[in-house]
Amino acid sequence: MARLNMYEQQTTLGSVRSDPQTFGAGVGQAVAQAGGAMLDIGDMMMRRSEAIETAKMGRELDEWGQRSLTTINDTEDISSPGTVAKFEAGMREKQAEVLGRFSGRSGARAALQSSLENQVYQYTKSAQAAQIKAQHDFIASTVDQTANSLALKAAEAPSQI
Repeated sequence: MARLNMYEQQTTLGSVRSDPQTFGAGVGQAVAQAGGAMLDIGDMMMRRSEAIETAKMGRELDEWGQRSLTTINDTEDISSPGTVAKFEAGMREKQAEVLGRFSGRSGARAALQSSLENQVYQYTKSAQAAQIKAQHDFIASTVDQTANSLALKAAEAPSQI
């Protein structure tokens, strides 16, 4: 029978004599983890930037909508159906302009679009409420004028009552 030398006697067959750590796998893993951390930091910075830009753009549309609604209430006949349609068209145009300047990623863009759409809806709803109130006031005024006119006629000719 052949004799095994001392080294071969101390090792078992099939055992691992070296592992990935011996060849520097730990360094590679550390670099990968550092890269992942940098990617996460970059993503957080991008989300923060998008959130700030989204808030600024939302505020811009909000201020424009508020000024426009006030101007329409002060200068135009809000009871006219065309006035609210023109206001909504202006809001949609401003919404498209604001959305066109957004430089964020598609997910943030979709969130901004949803937020702006909600603002347009809310301002249009406010304009419609102002329109209904103006129409109601007009009808009430017309009824009051007619009632006053009839009261005056009745006062002038009591025999007809």
